[in-house]
Amino acid sequence: MSDLKAVMIGCGRRAAEFAAGFEEARGVSCAACADVDREQVDTLAAEFELTAYYEAMEMMEVEAPDIIAIITAFDTRAKFTRMCAEKRIPAIIVETPVVRTLAEARELVQLCRTNGTRLMLTGRTPSLRELLNSCAEAVKRSFRDPDAGEPRTQARSVQPEELVGEGRIRH
Repeated sequence: MSDLKAVMIGCGRRAAEFAAGFEEARGVSCAACADVDREQVDTLAAEFELTAYYEAMEMMEVEAPDIIAIITAFDTRAKFTRMCAEKRIPAIIVETPVVRTLAEARELVQLCRTNGTRLMLTGRTPSLRELLNSCAEAVKRSFRDPDAGEPRTQARSVQPEELVGEGRIRH
């Protein structure tokens, strides 16, 4: 199997860590990045030889990625995660927290399950490379076994409570 194609939404401070992580991950190549901040996207794209986009939807349609990393501010993570799941992107890596309420979290996890999208969570993990390798392996497994589309974070299923922000669950 050829390399999985990854792209990134968000080109802020953490994006360079993800781009470097994708370079080191086995079986994954990062092709593009998108951000509304043209200076940030152009800088990151030049540094890592990526195609630059200023609209996430355009990037998804043109690139048809296997993996999308969402590295944005909290207030846009749920919107982009939902958009990717609705487009049936095979895998989404998103920083936590993602949503404010448990109801939103349940809806988002169910959307991913229904659409066969693997949802993987990351925070300030010491080993981004391990997370990216785990994600690549999960996506490859799902290509071999179409019934393996359950959202996962590394080796376990994502629980809605894990997506909720600000340290407390709101019902």
